[in-house]
Amino acid sequence: MRVRKYLTSPIGLNHAKKINWYHHWLGEGLNAIEDILVSGKFCGSFCYNDEPTIADAFLIPQVYNAERFKYSLDRYPTIRKIYKSCICHPAFIAAQPHLQPDASEYSPEDEY
Repeated sequence: MRVRKYLTSPIGLNHAKKINWYHHWLGEGLNAIEDILVSGKFCGSFCYNDEPTIADAFLIPQVYNAERFKYSLDRYPTIRKIYKSCICHPAFIAAQPHLQPDASEYSPEDEY
């Protein structure tokens, strides 16, 4: 949030330029992660074999943001497969932001 607000206020990017900036950096990160997962020996249903690890806990918020900001995940079949495994796992279901006790009501559009 802080970075997105900075892009709007002090720098003065309009909505379209801010989304382009965000899509660029999402692509950089997701490209690198997909490459690591594809070239690694241990990728299974999750980033590392068939049980969730901290790697999955870091990946899922990035996928969530990509979806929220309408960034296509078509180029990332391995990340999409892992995401599908994670969103069905009880720990990830319980960790959804809107289910947290301190969650506030907001519109995702407010964050653009």
